[in-house]
Amino acid sequence: MNDITVKGPLIDGFAINCGDEKRVITYKDDIYTIGCFEGTYEKAVEAISNKYTGVDRDKYIAKLQDAKDMVWLTDELHEQFKDDPNEDIRLAVAKYSNKYHHILKDNNWEIRKAVAVYSDRYHEQLKDDEDWGVRVIVAKYSDRYHEQLKDDPSVYVRLVVAKYSDKYHEQFKDDHDEYVRSVVAKYSDRYHDQFKDDPDEDVRAIVAKYSDRYHDQFKDDNSWRARLTIAKYSNKYHEQFKDDSDEDVRRVVAKYSNKYHEQFKDDPDEDVRAIVAKYSDRYHKYLKNDKSWRVRLIVAEYSDKYHEQLKDDKYWEIRILIAKYSNKYHEQFKDDPNENVRLVVAKYSDKYHEQFKDDDDWRIRLVVAKYSNKYHKQLNNDIEWYVREAIINYKKENR
Repeated sequence: MNDITVKGPLIDGFAINCGDEKRVITYKDDIYTIGCFEGTYEKAVEAISNKYTGVDRDKYIAKLQDAKDMVWLTDELHEQFKDDPNEDIRLAVAKYSNKYHHILKDNNWEIRKAVAVYSDRYHEQLKDDEDWGVRVIVAKYSDRYHEQLKDDPSVYVRLVVAKYSDKYHEQFKDDHDEYVRSVVAKYSDRYHDQFKDDPDEDVRAIVAKYSDRYHDQFKDDNSWRARLTIAKYSNKYHEQFKDDSDEDVRRVVAKYSNKYHEQFKDDPDEDVRAIVAKYSDRYHKYLKNDKSWRVRLIVAEYSDKYHEQLKDDKYWEIRILIAKYSNKYHEQFKDDPNENVRLVVAKYSDKYHEQFKDDDDWRIRLVVAKYSNKYHKQLNNDIEWYVREAIINYKKENR
């Protein structure tokens, strides 16, 4: 099903006429955008300070707060920006204004939705909006319109009504859309006797989750979702489910019943075997030779006694894990063909920095630059800017 999460404006605020270029600053979730710049308040202040000084600098920085709180949006400026061609600007204006009448007919439904979110006084008009996204907001925040919206042609609107008004569940229990019936099944167990035979597997799975009295029926359901739900919430049927045809069901049994791990260690599904490796170390000796690298990775994570064998595994993900948890093999890993393995060694063993300062991977040289100032003279001319920046930052922090 599509996501019906209510999303806010693409920006939370803005400020105008900033600096010599008269730029616009936009603000969203603690991030400021000024031209091609994008960053936090601290980074924005730093960028402004690099170009402006004195009063000009202070005025520009003050604009950052203006963009955040929008207190500068006077009635006069509101009139100026209410019809701005930039939809983000109109959205921000809608958020901070109590004069919505002029944008109730905006051709962008996101802006009409913003009105519905921030002012319920216009819900009477917006309940008949042509776009279901607007009507969803009305249904969410104004239950007085549920009587009308319960018959809305949009499933998303009916979903919201079903979620927030159980008095319409009698009608919605027979809704033609399975998602609406799923909401009723979740919030009204009085209809479970009907829903236990629902044609939709998701509806039956919800009944299985919230009504254990139907588990004996659902244990043989043709939908793996219902069987998985029972396996998760009741170990009563694990003996049957350990041989289930669906690997998702067997994974649940493997996770919650280790008494079947002897069988599951040879399961055709690698995720089932991975669960065994995670929860039963007595099978690590066997699973260290598993054909799946993901299973061997778990063995390496939970049993260091097998690192000696797995240190030569062809999958670098396993060698990385061993390098993280044991410096015993760093002498070998310092020459590993995979740069990610060498990177771990560089982070955890500075005794190899003499070699790593000339590594082909700039990330490894960056680690050396950050933690070994004895190689700064050479790395100061590194072709990678991040390496040179690390040296600059190191000098600042250690003045």
